[in-house]
Order: sequence, then C-alpha cells, then structure tokens
Amino acid sequence: MKSAKIKERLKAATAAVVAVGLFGGLLLGLNNLTLNAAINEETYAPPATEYVSIPENPVYNEDQPVALTVIDMAWEEADPLALSMEEAAQIGAQYIYDVFGVCIDGMYVEMGFAPPRWATRSVWRGEVSVQNRNTRERMDYANERLEEILRENPYALEWSSGVEDCGNFVDLSGLFEYIPANFYFSIDAITGERIDVWNNDLQMRGHTSEDMIAARLAFIELYEQGYNLRDVEVSDEEKNELVQIAMNYGQIQFVNTTVADVDFMSATNDITLDENGELVIIPGFALFDVTDDTGRVARITICRETLLAVSINTMQNDMLPFDELPEGTFIRIYGDDEDAVYHRYTVVR
Repeated sequence: MKSAKIKERLKAATAAVVAVGLFGGLLLGLNNLTLNAAINEETYAPPATEYVSIPENPVYNEDQPVALTVIDMAWEEADPLALSMEEAAQIGAQYIYDVFGVCIDGMYVEMGFAPPRWATRSVWRGEVSVQNRNTRERMDYANERLEEILRENPYALEWSSGVEDCGNFVDLSGLFEYIPANFYFSIDAITGERIDVWNNDLQMRGHTSEDMIAARLAFIELYEQGYNLRDVEVSDEEKNELVQIAMNYGQIQFVNTTVADVDFMSATNDITLDENGELVIIPGFALFDVTDDTGRVARITICRETLLAVSINTMQNDMLPFDELPEGTFIRIYGDDEDAVYHRYTVVR
C-alpha cells in the first residue's frame, strides 16, 4: 500500500513538472517569470540545456502528413470522442507551420491528454523537439530513485519542502530536470480548435540557458535599481505596425471566425549579452489582446526585433471560475489585486 502511494505521489509530482513546463511557459514566458521572481525576491533560472537550432526545414505539404515520432506522454485516458494522438500531432504540425512558418517534419512530439478538471474543454497538448528528450525514460528513472530515497527516509517528500537548517531537509530538486522543447501547442481534443502555441526558440533568441541565467540575474539587479524594462513607451509608428501584425496572427489563430478588435496591452525591453559578455538592453516584446467576432480573446506576444509571434494563448477563455474548481486542484495565481491579469497552471493531486 505504501509503495503504491509513493508511486502516485511521484507520478503527480513529475507530471506536474511536465505540465508546468508547458503551461507555465505558454501562459507566462521567461520575461514574466523573471519579473515575478524579482518582485518576490526569488531567482528564476531556466534549465541548463543548450539552445538547439532548427535545421533547414522542407516546405510544408498540406496534402502529405509530416513524418513525426509521436511519443505518448498521457497520464489520463483520452475521451472516446477525442481525436487520436496521431491526428492531434498532425493538426499541431499545421498549427506551428501556419503561425511560425516552420515545418516540423522529422521531429519528436510528446503528446499528453488533459481532461477538463480546471477548464471547460479537454485538450491535446504537444511538445515538439528536434531531438528526443527521453522525458518518459528520465521520469521513470526519477521514479526509481525516489522510491530508493523513500525506503531509506519515508519523510523525504515532506522534508524536501522544509528549511535546510531544520535538520531534516532532503534536497530532491535534482531528481527530474525539465528540458525545454522547441515548440509547444495545445488544441481542443475533440474539435481540433487551436488553443495555444509557443515558439521557445524565438524566446531564447539563440542563447544557451547559461547565457539566459546570467542575463536574468542582471535583469533582477536592474529591476531592484528601479530600471523599467516593462510597460515601456513605443512610438505610434511602431504601435500601428505591431497592431497590424497582431491582427494578421489573430486571423491565423481564429480559423473559423473573424478578428473584430485588437488591443495593445503593453511593451517591454529585454536584456541580452554581447560577444564580450556585456549586458545589452534590446527591444523586448509587445503584448496584444485580439478578439474575434464571438468574443474569444487571443493573447498574442510579438518580438519587437523580429516582428514575429512568440506565442498565442486562448486557454484563459476556458478556465473555470475559481469557486467552481474541483476539490484537490492546486492553482497558482499571479496578480496583486482584483484587476490583475491572473495566469494559472494546475496540478491535480
């Protein structure tokens, strides 16, 4: 009985890491994560993995399915009415191509099914990588290691969240490391409707994670010194150009409806390191809310340097109200007041 409970707890914990890797990134992005970390006096650092450049991609052929290695990462049994995992992966491939212009032929797609515990619809979500991240194998290994640790110390899970000087602290942080994918997407599991998509390579801008860590630490220092990297002013000329770009991306997202309105929300600057390791402030991202003629809103993030979309998110339209969430659902909310925009990700225990 105890062994079964251990497995269930680890299953939930490791699945949460994967889910947070996807939805934490999709809904927040590295800049917002860093900002929240700075505000809360924490240090956020992306996993220490190298940036992987995508090779020359063939032209996408809508009449010919792309060759994908589809990996089953589903913790839940899919709805009988849902699209098959392979069908969902192909829809995701088209989605990525239409938004980012990248054909994912020959890539690896880890697919997971998410039932509507915290939303009004179920989704297929995919994580697309140039090379196999072996996530399932690494999670199985983490399972085995944790079971070994718990046999020696039954309270390791509780003590892992304790205070180091309490004498019982157990560091489990290295058991499972989440390796970012190149692209992420989610679609309605039954209809195939486009929900979220994110280009992690464009977010990373060609840097290694070590570069990003150094830049983000510098970001926190600048923030503490009062330097404003968010809500920066942009010229009317740039704003008008970005509005048109956001409208175009919105129409790609809303395949069966029409864009009715585009709202400019905010713009940021970003920081990077030059070839000498010196900190450089560069144009960051612009955020838009694009609404279709049914009232559905797409939150679109556009890189101000490349004028390309980094992410499109609509899942916020499908979130259940807080007081309707099922018992046992853990929600993390970012925002200081009732007017704040809340970004949520969910772990079902």
